[in-house]
Amino acid sequence: MLDLRFGEFGPEYAAGAFHGRLHFPKPGQLYVTCRQQSAFEDFTLTKVASEATLYLKTEPGLLDRFITDLRDISTEKRDEAYLEAI
Repeated sequence: MLDLRFGEFGPEYAAGAFHGRLHFPKPGQLYVTCRQQSAFEDFTLTKVASEATLYLKTEPGLLDRFITDLRDISTEKRDEAYLEAI
């Protein structure tokens, strides 16, 4: 298992958060759980954030392609990266 975390969850943090868990139960299988939360904004008398939790199945080869795409973003060869699910 591998956990990736960016930002922090909760109203006391300003910019939103992402938590991803990659689980390789056996060769050729990859399960991904992603939880995201936007920044908090005023909504009537309180502050709220949009949230989503996704459960995806993919393959190691598709993860490799996604990692390559992320590297290309860092070198400005592309603007977006997608992890293809099956």
